[in-house]
Amino acid sequence: MKRAHYWLLILAPFFWSFNFVIGKTIVTVIPPITLNLLRWIIPVALFLLLTWKDLRKNISLYLANWPLLLLLGATGYFLNTISVYYSVRYTTAINASLLASFSPAIFALFSYIFYKDKISPLQGVGIIFSIFGVFWIVFKGEVRGFVNLKPNIGDMLMLISVVSWAIHSLVFKKRVHALSSNSLFTLMMLSGVLLTLPFSLWENRQSNWSWLPQMDKNLFLSIVILNIFPSLLAFFLWNKALLKVSSNQAAIFLNFSPVFTTLISILFLGEHLMLYHFTGGILIFTGVILVTNSPVLIELLSKKVNLKEKPVKAEE
Repeated sequence: MKRAHYWLLILAPFFWSFNFVIGKTIVTVIPPITLNLLRWIIPVALFLLLTWKDLRKNISLYLANWPLLLLLGATGYFLNTISVYYSVRYTTAINASLLASFSPAIFALFSYIFYKDKISPLQGVGIIFSIFGVFWIVFKGEVRGFVNLKPNIGDMLMLISVVSWAIHSLVFKKRVHALSSNSLFTLMMLSGVLLTLPFSLWENRQSNWSWLPQMDKNLFLSIVILNIFPSLLAFFLWNKALLKVSSNQAAIFLNFSPVFTTLISILFLGEHLMLYHFTGGILIFTGVILVTNSPVLIELLSKKVNLKEKPVKAEE
């Protein structure tokens, strides 16, 4: 693997970590649903420009698949990301990012439950490891927490995000037909934005648009960063690296995101890495490595968005 591609695979998770850290810093000013809406403005506008010809040419095909596109937008770009921003209101960015790394295990479990996809004994052990790691973080490594069942609401919201993304990934893998990949990405983002819009209007009506008078250059810059780095550049760099790096090599680099989030949160947010973070994180990462031994999972995790224009076909 060339050094340049190595750096691309590190930069992408680094940029994804911005979503947790910046979200944590500004969600107390901009309400979560509105923040989700603002985050996707530049990506949606840019991809609409890039894919406009294909969208217009194949409009009947996309309209015929509107329930599927709406479901993908709702799970991947509405509930998933809104849950993240609600989560970091109540829990640390470190907790949220570590719990997000549970996604591969829950995806494998859902694949088995809904589609009877086989789970190898090694993957089964990995799922158990990951689940135990999640509980260890949620209950802060305290056995009493398991008994009293008093988890942090922010951690629970993050798990909703994880489940939503797992459903999105599962539907995407099993139900997407011959749709252009760039246009598909555009329509998923667009449907997420359209779903977010009425809820954002309701949210702002309740708060009397209190965040607008607080808008300054720092807040504006934070929104622009969310649009560019975790929403656009991370996907672009990741897929550029995939042109030269095998999927199984690349998938392991996804685990850098919670590592970067932890370091940035300690340095700039004043958060602290506790022993239960370390223990739970090790359990989750070990489980993820075991679970992603599956070629199907490696393919899915490595190809979040393919920026090359080609058909995306579902498995039969």
